[in-house]
Amino acid sequence: MKPPPSELLYKWAFQATEALEFAHGLGVLHSDIHCLNFFLTRDLDLKVGDWAGASVDGEKSYCSYRYSHRLFGADGTDIVAESGISVDTEIFALGTALYVMIAGEEPWPELEEPDDREEIKKRIAGKMFPPTARLRVLSDVVDKCWNGGFASMQEVRCAVQDEWHTSTSNCDR
Repeated sequence: MKPPPSELLYKWAFQATEALEFAHGLGVLHSDIHCLNFFLTRDLDLKVGDWAGASVDGEKSYCSYRYSHRLFGADGTDIVAESGISVDTEIFALGTALYVMIAGEEPWPELEEPDDREEIKKRIAGKMFPPTARLRVLSDVVDKCWNGGFASMQEVRCAVQDEWHTSTSNCDR
């Protein structure tokens, strides 16, 4: 199957970050960000769905990210279990979802949940992420999502938007 064109990847990344930024502005954190909760319309617009487990106004979420989309501290601490859903955990999960959308595979396709949870945790805690430089688009955005380079979903959306507009003004893309 042919991968989606770069223009669609930019559009989808922008639409995902825009939806999450809007929700965050209302005090809602999704808490289950991954590609299976990104839905496409007939016009190939992306909608973020499955808000059933969301955290509203700081309340406990009754859902959580997949292990590969979950933020772990350097010592292996499960940040969500310790501190709950936060903007940081949302941004990290979005980085992994963007990676999957762009690369067309999980960050570590050789690892399976639940069997390889400890190895996944070890890699995330040790910041042993796959190289993002090989991604066709948004490699810096994914890298910053994984490494704490953004303080808000608005910053992520702006970075996606900036790269998208830069790419469309470049004639050889």
